[in-house]
Parts: sequence; C-alpha cells; structure tokens
Amino acid sequence: MNDQSLNKPGGTPGKQKNPPPSSGIVTFLFTDIEGSTPLWERYPREMGESVATHNAILYQVAAENQGYVMKTFGDEFQIAFVLPEQALQAAIAAQRGLRDTQWGVTGPLKARMGIHTGQVELDQQTPVGTDYVVSHTLNRTARIRTAGHGGQILISLTVAELLRGRLPEGVSLLDLNEHFFKGLLQPEHIFQVMVADLPGEFPPLKSEIAPSHNLPIQLSSFIGRQKEINEVRGLLAHARLVTLIGAGGVGKTRLELRVAEDLLAELADGVWFINLAFQSEPDQVPLTTAHVLGLREEVGSSIEQVIVKHLASKQLLLVMDNCEHLIEAVARLLDRLLRSCPGVHILASSREDLGIEGEAIYYVPSLEVPEGFSTEHIASLMEFDAVKLFVERASTDHQHFALDETNAPYVVQICRRLDGIPLALELAAARVKVMGVSQIASRLDDCFRVLSTGSRTALPRHKTLRAAIDWSYNLLSEPERILFRRLAVFTGGWTLTAVEGICPDNLLGQDDLLDLLSQLAMKSLVVVEESESSGSRYRLLETIHQYAQEKLNEAGELEQIRQSHFNYFLEAAERNEQELHSALQLKAFIWIAVEQHNLKAALDWAKAGSPVHDAAGAQRLSAVMHLDFHQHGTHRLGKNPTAF
Repeated sequence: MNDQSLNKPGGTPGKQKNPPPSSGIVTFLFTDIEGSTPLWERYPREMGESVATHNAILYQVAAENQGYVMKTFGDEFQIAFVLPEQALQAAIAAQRGLRDTQWGVTGPLKARMGIHTGQVELDQQTPVGTDYVVSHTLNRTARIRTAGHGGQILISLTVAELLRGRLPEGVSLLDLNEHFFKGLLQPEHIFQVMVADLPGEFPPLKSEIAPSHNLPIQLSSFIGRQKEINEVRGLLAHARLVTLIGAGGVGKTRLELRVAEDLLAELADGVWFINLAFQSEPDQVPLTTAHVLGLREEVGSSIEQVIVKHLASKQLLLVMDNCEHLIEAVARLLDRLLRSCPGVHILASSREDLGIEGEAIYYVPSLEVPEGFSTEHIASLMEFDAVKLFVERASTDHQHFALDETNAPYVVQICRRLDGIPLALELAAARVKVMGVSQIASRLDDCFRVLSTGSRTALPRHKTLRAAIDWSYNLLSEPERILFRRLAVFTGGWTLTAVEGICPDNLLGQDDLLDLLSQLAMKSLVVVEESESSGSRYRLLETIHQYAQEKLNEAGELEQIRQSHFNYFLEAAERNEQELHSALQLKAFIWIAVEQHNLKAALDWAKAGSPVHDAAGAQRLSAVMHLDFHQHGTHRLGKNPTAF
C-alpha cells in the first residue's frame, strides 16, 4: 500500500500555463478540504458550487506562482513547483482567497495544506510526462498535509531549511517538533507557517504519538530485487512465518528490511526488528526480544510469558535477523508466539531453516548476472541487478566511474566470478578507487585478498568476504567441515554417487554422506540443482569454492583427495567408454558432457607431476577422453594420449 492510492486523478486540469517541473528536486503543495464529506451529505448541490469556487482559487494561485497542478481528486490538489518560495506564496494566497470568499449555506471551506521538497522522477508512461512516479517524497507530502487542520499550512524541515532567511515579510515559522506518521519509517520535523493576517492557533497535529517500528536507517540505496520482494510478500500473505535462507553476504537482511518497510503501513502495531547478531547465549533471545518491545520481567512470570501476553492481541511483524547461531532458542520462542499470538507475523533470516511447523522457506538468490558481454548492448547491462549494484557502489567511491565499452567486459567478469553476491560486489566496488576494474578482475583467483576491506562500522563478519564465510564454517559440526572442504576437489559440480566414491575414509563414514551433504545444502553452503537429464547435482559458488580449497590445503588432505578424485573419474570414464558402445549410449554421452570439467581437472592433476603421480593411470584417462570427445563431437578436452 502507498499514499498515492489516495490521489487518483479524478479530473485532469485543462491547458495549464506552466509546464511540470522536470525530474529532480521538486517542491510539492498538497491540499484538501477538512470535513468535506458531511458537507457533501448535507448540501450536495450547494457543495458542488462551493468546491468549484475552491478549485478556481487553487488553480489561480498555482498559475500565478508558476505551479503545475499535477493531480486533483475530489477536493484534493497536488501542485508541483520548482522553488519552495513559490509553493509557500501559493499556499498563503490560497488561504487568504478561501478566507475572503463569500460561501453561502455551506459555510467557509477550510483547506489543510502540506509542503515538502524532495527527489522525484517524471512518469514517462503518462502523456508527455505530466505525472510523477510514486515516491517517498510524494508519500511524505501527503502525510504532512493529512496531519494538519483546516486553515493550517505545514512544512517539512527540508522546506524550512531552504526558506531560511528568505521568508516573506510578516511570515514566520512555528516549530512543532518531530512527529511520526503511519507508514513512514522516519519521523518528520514539522513547522507551521505563521502569517500575520491568518489564523495561527490549531489543535495538536494528527500524528502518531510513538514510532510504530524500530527499523534501522539504510545509508545506501537498495538495488533491484523487486521479484524477490513480491515473492516474499506473497509467502507472508499465506504463512505467518517466512524464513529467508541464503549464503553469507547474499543480502538476506537488506531484503527482509525492504519487505518490512513495504508492510509497515498495513500493520496496526507496526514492525519490530530484532537483531541477534551480537547475542551468543540462548537465553538472550527472549531477553533481546523483550527489550526491543519495551517489556520488562514481571514477578511470577517468565520473560516468554510477558512477551506472549503483550503480543496476544497485537497485529504486527517481528523481523528476526541472524538466527543461525541460536537456532534452537529462536525456534522455541517463535513456535510459542505463533501458537499464542494469532496477529503476529514473523520474517526471519538464517543460513538454515528453523524447523517450525507452518514455516515457509524462501531461498534468497544471488543478484542476476549477465551471461556475457557485447559492445552493442552496454546500456542493457544495467538491467542486471549485479551490474547495477557494482556500478552504483563504484561510482559512490569514485565519482568519475561509469560503465563504458572499455570497462564493461571486466565488470561483467567480476559480477560472474563473484556469483552476484551483494557483499562480494560491494567489497570489489570499494577497490575501484585504488585499482582499475581490469586489475580487480585479474586478481579474483585470490578473491579473499582482493575483497579484504569493508566498512569499519559493519558487523565483523560483513567487513570481509572471508569473515562472512568464516561465520558459516565455524557453525558447522566437525564431520560437516570435513565434507565441506573435500567438496573443493570437484570442478563444475558433482553427484551424490561421486561424493560417495571420493570423500569417505576413517574420518567420514559413507553412510553419513547423504545427511551431511543435505545439511550443507540447508546451511546455504552447497547449491542443489535439478536436471531432467542428469538428476540432482550439487555445486559450490565460486567464492565458497575458493574458501573450501583453502581449508582443504590447511587440513593437509589435498593430495589424498585429488588422488581419490582421479581414481574415481578414471574408473567412471573407462566404464562410460564401454557404455558408449551399448544401448546406454545416450546416457554415456550425457555423462561426458556433464562431467567434462571434472575429467579435465583429474587429468591435469595426474599430468602435473605430483608426488603421487600416476603416469599409467593418466595415460589411460587421457586415451579414454581423447577417444570419447573425438568420436562423439564434444569439445575435445582430451589431448593426444602420448603427449606427456
């Protein structure tokens, strides 16, 4: 929902003298008649005449002060001005005109008025751009107007600052302090325009007494994700608990906050953000929740009982962030709230699901990346959220940076190599001020060194890409860690059968592999993909793969696992060669295409002269690959079998 639903065009003004201000910084004057509905009920004919007089006054003052009437709806007016002085003069003139008019039986019509200045864009879908895209600026202007009373002119702090030292003679400002308005995340500092010959005493503003949320202010723009926002909102419409799951740095928190902002106006008791990132003990989960809700322990009641009692009749959204390290305690509290508080909805973020009945899971994807680059389609690259994020963050740190034919191929390469992970892209973009994008792209084989500096004020695990993945790795059990690092041996993905043939030893039982692999997938470290031709297949994101390789090296298992990988794919390739000459030929051909990267990696290792070098085995694998790829038209990864 947004405030523009209140301002549908009920009639388009005739030809206007002044054109609409262009996109950019625009000042808006919103007005409407206080108490018009009962007057229409009592005096339908006379009220029509009075409103026509009111409208004529508004059109006249708009024209005389270079304003553009962009919308009317009943007795509501939305007028755009280039300068705040023009909007102020128009409002004062309108109030004087309404005061001096002889109204008849309806009595004087009193208009409430709000003025605000902000960034807007013309809507090119309207005829020659005669309207503006729904925005924060328009919504805030509408709220300021609605808070006032008939005959009152209210302005925002932004307008007050712009008018400093430039107020007309006989005009001053009365500071009405900050006010919270329903649906707006931040309070607005309001001033009343005091005019010597106009009324100046009015009842208190119609605003919220207290904030209906504690959502943190976002200091950088939110890029894209409209599809994801809509999907999460759709899940919340049918499930009271939705858990966002994804790898570290994929943007779970930003997405849940964006969804929460959208829903704020629809919830009678607001939205409450509970950040568990800094908590380490299970009993801190209910204590932190109670603190955010402004609750204290009561004699004779547990803190969970106090929370349930408070929320039992509320209509609100709880946003539980960073649940993975306290998952059992979070699950217990949320399960109790869902069973006892029917008006409470919950949006959680974690690296694995909470396992609560009725929980809906949403896997947060990486940002969309382009498949490739073409000089003919540079402009279209900005349609990809990953590219858009990188370019915007890079231009923030380096104001002269812009996407062009020279740097676009490297930007695409960076976005692809970093799997569209927002945290990784932001860290890479921060490097633009000290090195070119070509240098960044060339160094991503060691992405943890390149992406090693983040915001000083960010959570420790969000300051570097390594720290983000460390957080997930440190939450794993020891068997999960062993399997995770061994998965780095695969190139281009793997099957469960391959894992069972390569990874088990005295530290890792074969019977445990399926459960362990499933746990790694649930904790967002392994990606699962389904294919009609090859069934379930698993892979690691590139950044996760590099991290797993480091851990494999540190454990001293690299050569052992590479040997097992080679043995498995040599046997599989020889078996596949036999199937190529049987009724299983199609299955064998698909296997070659799917596993070509693992086959090449196995052969490259065997030919590299390692201490466990198997010359005979390498010769056999090379021969099989040469034959298979050559005879069946696949890209020839196999070389001449005698070329050692």
